[in-house]
Amino acid sequence: MGETSNNSSPILSLYKSTATLPSFSASHIFPNEGGARVLLVSTVRDLDRNTRTRLFTELAVTDDGKNIQEGFSSEVADGTDLLIGMKDGKRWVVLKSVPDKEKGNNGKRRFVQIWQSGRIVKSIEVTEKHGDFYTDDTFGSIALSSTESTVAYVAERKLPDLKGPDKFKFKPDWGEKFTKKAAPAIVLCNLDTEEITVVKDQEDLAVGQVLFGPNDDSLIFWGVKTHPRQYGILFCPNRLSGIYQTGIKGENLIRISAEDESARSPRFDSARKTLFYISNPIGGPHFPCGELISYSFADKSRRIVLPEVEKPEPTDFPGLFVDRFAPDAVVGTGDAQWIITHTNWRSRKTVIAVHASTGKVIDLCPNVETGSWTLLGVKENWVVAVRSDPGTPHEVHIGRLQFTATSASITLHLAHSPSPPVEPLIWRTITYDSRSPILEAILLLPSSTQSKTVVKGEKPPLLVYPHGGPHGAFTSEFSIYNYCLVQLGIGIILVNYRGSIGFGKDGVDCLVGRVGDMEVEDTQFVAEQVRTSGEVDADRVAIWGGSHGGFVSAWLIGKYPDYYKACVLRNPVINMGSNLAQSDIPDWSLAEAGITYNLAQPPLTTPEIYSKIWPKSPISVAQHVKTPSLLMLGENDRRVPPYEGMNWYYYLKGRGGVDIRVMTYPDNGHALDGVEAERFGFEAIAEFLVEFIGIK
Repeated sequence: MGETSNNSSPILSLYKSTATLPSFSASHIFPNEGGARVLLVSTVRDLDRNTRTRLFTELAVTDDGKNIQEGFSSEVADGTDLLIGMKDGKRWVVLKSVPDKEKGNNGKRRFVQIWQSGRIVKSIEVTEKHGDFYTDDTFGSIALSSTESTVAYVAERKLPDLKGPDKFKFKPDWGEKFTKKAAPAIVLCNLDTEEITVVKDQEDLAVGQVLFGPNDDSLIFWGVKTHPRQYGILFCPNRLSGIYQTGIKGENLIRISAEDESARSPRFDSARKTLFYISNPIGGPHFPCGELISYSFADKSRRIVLPEVEKPEPTDFPGLFVDRFAPDAVVGTGDAQWIITHTNWRSRKTVIAVHASTGKVIDLCPNVETGSWTLLGVKENWVVAVRSDPGTPHEVHIGRLQFTATSASITLHLAHSPSPPVEPLIWRTITYDSRSPILEAILLLPSSTQSKTVVKGEKPPLLVYPHGGPHGAFTSEFSIYNYCLVQLGIGIILVNYRGSIGFGKDGVDCLVGRVGDMEVEDTQFVAEQVRTSGEVDADRVAIWGGSHGGFVSAWLIGKYPDYYKACVLRNPVINMGSNLAQSDIPDWSLAEAGITYNLAQPPLTTPEIYSKIWPKSPISVAQHVKTPSLLMLGENDRRVPPYEGMNWYYYLKGRGGVDIRVMTYPDNGHALDGVEAERFGFEAIAEFLVEFIGIK
C-alpha cells in the first residue's frame, strides 16, 4: 500500500474536510401558538478523539417555516440515551447513563430524569432494576402515558450473577450490533411515586417498540420469537415477529397482528382508537415490499390500508419500503388522517403521505432533481426532513403540512445547510429500459477537469459499485466515500440491479433463486454501457462493493478476469455454503438461492443443499481471478464473518499470480463504521485505486 500518508496528504485532507460535517438523525418538534420549537439531533465525527459526538441544535420556527432562527449547537453529554418531550413543550423525560466511578471502566449508573429550562428537576435512579437501556432502532423506544405520569422504555433484563458451571451456559443474542446484549424487558417508571416496575417476561418473545394502550391500562409492543434460535435481527424485517398487547403488568398476552405476517412499528392515531403498523411476509427476502395495516380496538379487526405493489409502472408509487415509522407519524383526524413517512421510490428516497382510510399515496417531494429526502420528525402538521444529493451533504428543511380528506401537500423551507459549502459534482440517474424497466444506476462524475484532481488523465476512470443486500438500493443522497472519491477524480456508477428495493414487490422477488447470475450480469451490463459512453476512460475500470456488493464484485473479477484493473471487497460473501454455517442470518443463503428455510425449524445443510448454492457463489470462479484486490474485513462481523474473506485471500495467495491484500479492523462489525476504520479505510481504498487506475 506504500507508506502511510501524512497529515498533508491530499487524500486525507479531503476526507477530513468532509468527514466533520454533521449528519442529522432525528428531530423533536414542539408546536406553539407562534409556530414551533424544533430540536435537531445530529452526529459529527471527532477525528482527534476517534469518536462520534452527538449535538443538539435548537430552532425557533414561525410563519409556517418561512422564518427560522437557528440557535447554538451544543454537545450532548455522553450517556444521554433516549428522550421524549412532554406536552407543555418545556420538559423532557431523559434516559441517562453515567460511569460508576466505584466500579471502574465497566460500571454504569442509570437514571430516568426530567429536564426543564436547562436543569434537572427530577432524577430517579434505576441502576439496580435493569441493565443498559436499549436505544437502537430495532428494540429501543420511549413512551409516555396519556397523563404523563408514567414512562415506558426498553432495557436489558438484569442478569443473575452466575458462578461455577452456570456461568458457562449459552446466552443467545440478536447478532450483528447486538453482541452480548441481554434480553430486552419493558420497564415502567412512575414519575410521581418513582416506583420502577420491570414487566414480566413473555415466554418465547423478545420485546421492544413499546407504547401505552388506548386507556393506559395495557401495553402495545413488538415481539419477536426466540425459539428455536435468535436470528440476526438488524435489517431483517422478515422474522417471526408481531404486534402484541398485554395488561399493564404483562398479563393476558394477545396477538394483534396476524399469525402469518411479520409485523413491526406500531403507531396510534390521535384518538388512540386505531393502531397502524407495517407488515410483510415471514421469511424469504430480507427486505420485502411492506403493507400498511390498521387495527381497530373497537371491533378487533384488521384492514389492509396500503397493499403490496406487485409491478408498478415507472412513474407509479412502487410500494412501501421503510423499516420503521416516526413516533408521531399519524397526523390529522376523521377523514383527513394521513401517515407521514419516507420510503425508497426507485433510485431516490422521498417523503410520502398515505391516507389512513383509502391508502392514497402522495409524494410530498416529487422533484427528482432535488435528490433524496428523509423524514426526521413529524408532529401535528409540522414536518422536518433532510435533503441531500450525491454532491450536497445534509440540509435540514422544515414546513407545515396542508391536508384535507383528499389531498396533502407541503412547502419545505431551508433551515440548515452545510457550512462552508462543498465542491459540487455532476450526477444523474440512468435507466436501462432496453434490458429491464427496473434496472437503474446513478452516475457520479467530477465537476473539475482532471488536471485539477489527484487522479489525472483526459477522462476520469470508472469505479463500478453494486450495492449490498442484495435487497437494498442506492438512492440519490450524500455518501462521504462516494463524494470524496469523485473529488479525487474518479467517476462512479452506483448500480441498482434487479432485486433492489424501491421497484415494487416483483422488483425484489425476481432475484430470488437467481443470485450469482442476474445481479452479476446486470452490473456488468451497466459497467459496459458507461465504459463505452465516452464519459470515462474506457481503459481504467475498477470495481468495489461490500457484503452482497462484495459478492457481486468477486463474481465479476472471476467471470471477467481481464475487465477490471482493481477490486476492493469489504466484508464480502464469498461462499454461501460456509456463510450459511457461520452467519447470524443463516436463512439468507438459502432464501436468496430460492430454497425454503423454515425459521421455526432450522434445516440441516445437506450435500444436496450445498451443491445447489456452491455454483451461485463467487468461490466457484476463484481460480480465474487475476485482478489486484484489496480485502477489508471487520474482525467482529457477525453478518459475514471474516473467515469468508480470509478464505478467498488464502486461496489466491497460495495460488499465486494475483496481487491480493487484506486489512482487518478490530472492534468493527459488518459496516466497518468505527471512526478510525472509516478514516483509514477511505485512505486505503483511495491509495489502492490511485495505484491501479491512476495515471502513472
